[in-house]
Amino acid sequence: MKLNRIAAAAAALTIGLGAAELLAQGQGRQNTPPPDPTKPHRIEITQGTTARYKVREQLAGISFPSDAVGTTSGVTGAIVIKPDGSIDVAQSKLTVDLKSLTSDQQMRDGYIQNRTLETAKFPTMDFVPKKAVGLPSPLPAGMQAQVGFQLIGDTTLHGVTKETTWNVV
Repeated sequence: MKLNRIAAAAAALTIGLGAAELLAQGQGRQNTPPPDPTKPHRIEITQGTTARYKVREQLAGISFPSDAVGTTSGVTGAIVIKPDGSIDVAQSKLTVDLKSLTSDQQMRDGYIQNRTLETAKFPTMDFVPKKAVGLPSPLPAGMQAQVGFQLIGDTTLHGVTKETTWNVV
């Protein structure tokens, strides 16, 4: 019975953790040529990348709900985009360090780390993107290159894998 509750909690948290901001290597650098449209393009996750969750919470004794937001800069990995615009699933994976998630409340962080995510046993969340929606081709390049799109793929959290959608900038 406990396993079913953990799986349900993991599935619910997967959706909450689905929002992420990714910065691609090379974007924002001067003199960066546009990607060669005839070759796969590897987008490396760089320092400064963050992942976050946002959850509406209702606290006892307070008559209005509030949004709890937790963030981490412990995001690593890469996405490889093929010349036809599809994602090379075998070479693409993002990993989020769940032990480094923090919010504005240490008590909330402790509860999420120890009782919900059980980060001592499941320290990471992995996302394998399968499809990008709204990703332009060719990819933008240059000093101010930025684009918003959605990544659809498989998220593994707490030992459970579910398809999720990530909003990406």
